[in-house]
Amino acid sequence: MTKTSVISFLLGVAVAAVFYEATGIRVLGDRAPQLASSGATSGSPSGNPPPRSASAKVMPTSAPAAPRLPETDDSGHAAKLQADLSEAQMRASFAEQQLEAVEGRAIPWPQNVAPVFKRESVEKQLREFVVERGLGKLKSINCAEYPCVEVLQVTDASPEGARALHAALNDMVKHYYQGKVVLSVLNTRTESGSNAANYAGISVVPNDADTKSRARYRTRLGLEEYAQ
Repeated sequence: MTKTSVISFLLGVAVAAVFYEATGIRVLGDRAPQLASSGATSGSPSGNPPPRSASAKVMPTSAPAAPRLPETDDSGHAAKLQADLSEAQMRASFAEQQLEAVEGRAIPWPQNVAPVFKRESVEKQLREFVVERGLGKLKSINCAEYPCVEVLQVTDASPEGARALHAALNDMVKHYYQGKVVLSVLNTRTESGSNAANYAGISVVPNDADTKSRARYRTRLGLEEYAQ
């Protein structure tokens, strides 16, 4: 190999090394390997970028604008809310009516109620006509609403005992306004081994449909406390 050939060879190696560092493509001797089949290139031998085909897509250099949300139809939204509210109110009203059909409406105490309906008089009458006659024990008096309702533990639950209790209560009702009140008696029985007990819910109620219905409901609640 002549001196000139050696120098040319060394220059070729140097150029190849520089080209490899710049592109990452290794050059063997004076031949470069084929590029990847994807068509990507790291540069052209002349140093200019390769020509771009007419079909190549140009990617935008800035972020795309955010999509616009559809405008809210305030009138339509308000109408839907109003319709939902009306439906909810109708359901609440229906549920309240159903509850009142079972429980009745709470009855406040009249402003000028007769003294015979007040708690002191009711308790005194029950003790005189029931307890002192040995027909039962007074377990509770509920005067939270008008009228008072009471629970008695019955001494004798036989037919004879029941008749004696009703006769005593009828005597007690004579102190009320005849023909204007109704005597309500609800019975229940609880058993716990040998300790069976009989209870009666009592109320003297004005002859009014709503008041009678509510008093019966309250009486049942009072009996449930003892019918466990």
